[in-house]
Amino acid sequence: MNIDDIMELLSQTHWACKRSRETVEKAVQNSLCFGVFDENGKQVGFGRAVTDYATMFYLSDIVIDRNLQRQGLGKNFVEFIKSAPELENLWGFLGTTKAEGFYSKCGFIKKDDFFMALPKTSVNGIFNVEEKKV
Repeated sequence: MNIDDIMELLSQTHWACKRSRETVEKAVQNSLCFGVFDENGKQVGFGRAVTDYATMFYLSDIVIDRNLQRQGLGKNFVEFIKSAPELENLWGFLGTTKAEGFYSKCGFIKKDDFFMALPKTSVNGIFNVEEKKV
């Protein structure tokens, strides 16, 4: 992961545009991170999962360079992350107030005004996730 590229990507978002470099570096060090890179090796996408590797993961900071959005990269990127071996059979969730439509296309179900979750009926025998109409 390239911290300079990640900082530029996050500066394009409404939720992390003012995050300090120190905070981003610490988040990257303590998360399972994923990237999208162009043919020249420049990082054009970033995302991370915060996880205990046993029961759950929280999907965070999903961003694709604004010049490359609306081409299917984001959806493919989220699908790639969800299929990572480290996250297999874990309950996935995220928080959003502005991207419910996008994450619905990626298989997440709205749980309340902020949280969305993957619709697994049982994850390692500890969760029962059902759709909630809000």
